[in-house]
Amino acid sequence: MGCATEPTGPADSTGAPRPSATPTPVTTPAPTPSPAAPAPRPQPSTAELLTRAEALAATGRESYKDFIRALRADADASEVQVKARRAKTDLRGALDAYNEALDPLRDDEGLLPREHEGHEAVIQQTATFLVDLEKLAKD
Repeated sequence: MGCATEPTGPADSTGAPRPSATPTPVTTPAPTPSPAAPAPRPQPSTAELLTRAEALAATGRESYKDFIRALRADADASEVQVKARRAKTDLRGALDAYNEALDPLRDDEGLLPREHEGHEAVIQQTATFLVDLEKLAKD
């Protein structure tokens, strides 16, 4: 009985290399490294946040005064509305900035440490301007 035998050498009868009994590992390209995430911004200090809040409160007061002047001068209604919106934005920004700066310092009862209690007067004045503005500028 004639049985075909497989070549045992490194090449078959045509001279082509024999397929390897062990599979050739498939190589996948290395993943492209993603760009590094930007480094987190350092958190501003309480003093920096308060300086920003104070500046916004001063801007808000000036915007509120501009609105009042326009209202008293019987300025064009569109001009009064623009000044009202500007003042609202500035006053709200100031209140938000104060909250960002002071909320982490409040105790369980919502009170500020003694060294920061003075800010409450500015916050109250800013909130009062905002309430008055809402009453006067009926958008």
